[in-house]
Amino acid sequence: MRKRGRAEASARIAEADARICARLSASFAPLCGHLKHMPSDFVVTELRGEDGSEVVLRADALAAGAAAAHRDHVALERARRAGKRVRADGMLCTGSTHVRFTLHKIRRGTLDAVAELATHLGLHSRDFSVRGIKDAFAVTTQEVVARGASVGALRALALRDMRVGDAHHVDGPLRVGGAAGNRFHIRVRGMAASRAQLERGAEALRTRGFVNYYGLQRFGTGHVKSFELGRSLLRREYAKLIDMIVCAPAAPATAMPADEREARDHFALTHDAGAALRRFQRRLRIERALLARLRRAEERAEAGGWAARCRSAILSLPLATRRLWANAYYSLVFNLCATERIARYGAAPVAGDLVLPGAARPTPCLLYTSPSPRDGL
Repeated sequence: MRKRGRAEASARIAEADARICARLSASFAPLCGHLKHMPSDFVVTELRGEDGSEVVLRADALAAGAAAAHRDHVALERARRAGKRVRADGMLCTGSTHVRFTLHKIRRGTLDAVAELATHLGLHSRDFSVRGIKDAFAVTTQEVVARGASVGALRALALRDMRVGDAHHVDGPLRVGGAAGNRFHIRVRGMAASRAQLERGAEALRTRGFVNYYGLQRFGTGHVKSFELGRSLLRREYAKLIDMIVCAPAAPATAMPADEREARDHFALTHDAGAALRRFQRRLRIERALLARLRRAEERAEAGGWAARCRSAILSLPLATRRLWANAYYSLVFNLCATERIARYGAAPVAGDLVLPGAARPTPCLLYTSPSPRDGL
């Protein structure tokens, strides 16, 4: 299934790159179509781990937020007059420093959205916790917890491609992996298939299943693949990581704006972090964060040379960002193992497999369409 569209020119990774090579059905040809032509084609809603309920932002969230912000202001004034403690940021001292809210975003990655929220709220990205990372080129809804945030400030936010609502105090942060799952509403465009073919495909999914690969969104849409960053991070190749992230590739998979390429090429030639920082656009958050850290190290003449400064810059990035890169590499290894497993043994259970008890399934036919990828790890 291809992912392509006007706004998805940044999808620079193919299924073969992600080691997605095996399929479980030979009874009919693959049903080809376009995924994620528009963000609204891929709608993701988080399910709460506590009870499995769906996280939904109410339709009246914006109007309700404005009204609630006014009520909060009145309540805080009354609290002050009553002698209660009120923090400098307008947050009533209730004993809880964590605020949970619903985040609805369009065409925004979770980490990018959190970084912007942190900027507007005067917090750091590490003050935010989520149950999981949601797709960037999609319409997604999830819960977020911010430590030290003001409920009133959250309710008053008006941001592009993001809406925030249902803010309230909670006892602590969210746990990664704490969601019960996600609910997907997916539209596939341009399918040249009859209704009978579609029904046979749906029946094959129900009865035979599929190879549960990590999808392409796991590997990023930047000018360098996330799993390549993860591999270098695990190898502690910090100077190489700086060059991979900040410098322009020799042959980018998609067109890069001229000013962006010029800024990247300038850094590649000079490694002058201060001059490069002035050239990089504000939307390039990770690049600017690295360059700012390198510039500070140069100004302070920190010991250890270039290698030590690169290490310090990489480790100054939010832990969530670095985990995302490492997990992308782990996902690549998983996909390779899944492909090898199907290629060697087919889909029937063999000794050593973990099998869920249940009704017997028919043995799937195997259609293996690519040579076994063993290189590059």
